[in-house]
Amino acid sequence: QIGDFQTLSWSSSALKLAEENGVWSFVVPTMHGKRIRLPLDEYLVREIVVKMRPVAQVTLSRHSDLAEGEFTLSAVYQYDKPAVAENPRIVRAIDLGAGDIAICDSNGDASVIPARRPDKFWMDRIREVEPRIKSAVKGSRRWKKRSRARRMMHGKHRYQKTDYQRKLAHTLVTTGGVEAI
Repeated sequence: QIGDFQTLSWSSSALKLAEENGVWSFVVPTMHGKRIRLPLDEYLVREIVVKMRPVAQVTLSRHSDLAEGEFTLSAVYQYDKPAVAENPRIVRAIDLGAGDIAICDSNGDASVIPARRPDKFWMDRIREVEPRIKSAVKGSRRWKKRSRARRMMHGKHRYQKTDYQRKLAHTLVTTGGVEAI
């Protein structure tokens, strides 16, 4: 069972950081003009308030697995990298984008790996099947068989893109001298 998931997000322009009775919290507006306080735990106080890092976005979410009245607060804030790398090995920034995969090394070299495009393969096959589904009588054995084939093609289309990116990331980490992506 999947359950429900609710989320609310606020950008930095709507956020206000305030302290009341020794408790730091974000004060955010609601749709009815009221303001609610989202208390910060010790980790966020240490990372945001003590180190004075600017916050870009705050997200409040609730999943059905949590107990009644429990929410998860996540904040996106600016993090400054150390000027000197802790590990002298090469550092790579990798963008697993929708089109191509861009790689930039710490020594300034940049390269692009063309990403597999399963949509070019599968969307042609799906377009071939759809007229045949429309020509079949709805609910018939032929209609069910072709509909199931179309669902499987859509599933393979979705899976292959993420599968390729995960395999490429794993290969870069294990063989390319990259420690993290």
